[in-house]
Order: sequence, then C-alpha cells, then structure tokens
Amino acid sequence: MKKNTISTGQLAKICGVSQGTVDRALHNRAGIKPETREKILRVAHQFGYRPNAYCEFDGKKHTGLVGILVFDLYNAYFSHLVMSLERELRRNGYCALVMFSDKDKQQEIECVERMYNAGVDGLILAPVNDGVVFSSFLKSWGIPAVTLGNRLEGTKYIGVDNFEAMKQLTGKALSAGWKKFAYFAPALGYQEANLYGQEERFRGFLSAMEESGATWQILPDAEAAKELSEDTIIITSTDYYAEKIIKVCGNSRTVTGFDAVFSGSSYPTVGHDWEAVARLAVSSILEPNQTEDIFVPVQLINIEQLTN
Repeated sequence: MKKNTISTGQLAKICGVSQGTVDRALHNRAGIKPETREKILRVAHQFGYRPNAYCEFDGKKHTGLVGILVFDLYNAYFSHLVMSLERELRRNGYCALVMFSDKDKQQEIECVERMYNAGVDGLILAPVNDGVVFSSFLKSWGIPAVTLGNRLEGTKYIGVDNFEAMKQLTGKALSAGWKKFAYFAPALGYQEANLYGQEERFRGFLSAMEESGATWQILPDAEAAKELSEDTIIITSTDYYAEKIIKVCGNSRTVTGFDAVFSGSSYPTVGHDWEAVARLAVSSILEPNQTEDIFVPVQLINIEQLTN
C-alpha cells in the first residue's frame, strides 16, 4: 500500500479507538493493552505516520530543536563547545541541530535561514558576520539567539573576558622576567570577518605591554618562530596556534596558548569551565529574559612553565 501522511485522528478511526489511545501507543505511555498498542503501531507504520515536529508549551509552538552554528570542527575549541552544548541540551530534553559556516558570511546567513525553516526554538552561534545589519537579521526571525566566542552588537554574549584574560596571562610572563615577546594570531589577518575574540585578546596583550619596557613583534607565520632568539617568548591567541608553533619548533621554545582545549598540554594557557558556558547558553535560549552579556571566570593553567 502506498504510504501517505496520516493524522492521529485518522489513525484512531482506522483502528477503532480514541485519539487518546493512539497518543498513548505512539508515545509508549501506560493505560493501553499490548495488543492494541501493537495494532496502532502497525497501522501507523503502514500508512507512513510521522509525528508533528511541533508541540504546544505555554501557548507557543516548540520543536525541541536548538540550532548550533560554528565555524568548523578543525579547531578543537569548537569541538569542545559543540559537545558541551549538545550534552546540556539533551539534559534539558532538547536536540541539537549543528551546522557550520566554514568562516563564510553568506553561508552563515543561509545556515540561519535553514535552521529557522527547520523550526529551531533558538540559536547558539559563534558568528563570522558582525555589525548591526546581521544582528537585526537574527532578531527578525523572532527566536532567541546567543553568541559564543565572538560578540555581536545587540545579541547576548556568553564567554570569557578575552581582554582581561590575555592581559593577565601576558602580565604573568612579564613578572616571570620575559623582556622579548612575539605575538602569533593569524586570524587577525582575516578580511571582513567578526574578529571580536581575537581583537580583544590582542588588545589585552598590548595593554600588558604598555610601559613594561619589553619589546614585541608580530610573528607572520609559524615557520618564522625558528628565527627568534631563545630569550623570546611566543604569545599565541589560541591553543590551536600554540600547537602550530610546537610542531615547527618542538618544545625548545616557551609558548603560551588560550582556551585550554588540549588535555595533557604543558604550556601556559587560559582555561574556563566549558560546561558552565553551555549551561548559561542553553538557559538563555530556554528562558530568554536576561539579555545582559555574561563573562565566565577563567583559570591560568601551567603558569609555572613561564620561568625565563
């Protein structure tokens, strides 16, 4: 028999039962005979029944889906982020719809549109777009949105205070006696992208350098680290970049990271509670009443390795 879309009301008529009995069978609830449940499920399968994605709650339609939109999974930062968010959503009875912008502005816009059309109840994203226009675009869909990693004007941000965290880390290096610094953050060279997190970290580094008496330079690429004098410390803006330096130079150089995404790494870096960020982000979607940005505490890790 050709399968067609069928409603629970039609299923009830075919099976000769009430709609409530159909509902109990489809959702595996008590109060129904095993043979009746089996019959309803068999007929539902025969006619290709699929449940309505929407459910009613507080007078509003919900799907139980929340969109997660990040750059990619090449950077372990996003892997940690997506996993933490998915676990927290599942704990709250929601499912995650994960998509990737691949650092492309137009693709990010298309992803947002597709997620909305899929019926997501909210959106958690690390935006590559920035500015008021994109913020207004997000608001136009009428669903709550939260940004992580990069801040977007007019949209709630949850994450670390990148400026203060990098300033603290660099200050520890200065206190340890380092006088020569190289800063490595290739992302700062990206054109027309949301670089909030990267820019705030660089500003924090510069703030620590002011009146320190130390000298510093921008490292153009990882290979250039080979040419640095041994009394130069390399400050990178992510653990991902720190690993690039280590791949080129081995453990012969003192390098710092940011985000603490690689377990077992011994270089100084900045960490934070991923699960706390996930809890705050999910609660901001499920209860979108508070709109203020939230900065989570950070921990400076492996600071003892900064000894010059």
